[in-house]
Amino acid sequence: MKITLSINEIADYLYRYEDSGFSRTGAQALAEYLDQYEHEDAEFHVQDTVGDWSEYRSLVDYADDTFATNWRDDLDITSDMDYEEIDEHRDDYIKRNIDGTVLEKDGIFIISN
Repeated sequence: MKITLSINEIADYLYRYEDSGFSRTGAQALAEYLDQYEHEDAEFHVQDTVGDWSEYRSLVDYADDTFATNWRDDLDITSDMDYEEIDEHRDDYIKRNIDGTVLEKDGIFIISN
């Protein structure tokens, strides 16, 4: 038997799944992504999906969890950059070095493992 789930139902499953680590915002963003890019007859396995994606409060949190401990040394920040330029340069560097898909919604980052 097949059941068609709405985006909100998928988000609810992701949010409520034990140890998923998804906030409501993160679960909603991932559900919207899955709805957009999965074909109509795709099977949804919440355990597999939770294992394939992680939520981070910032790109720096992601980099700290997954990059080498000295990743900041590779940023090539110059003394003439202001704080905004440094943040933009840092985030661009992290995004270029992510080996997966990055979803962003309301300041939350959901990244495929």
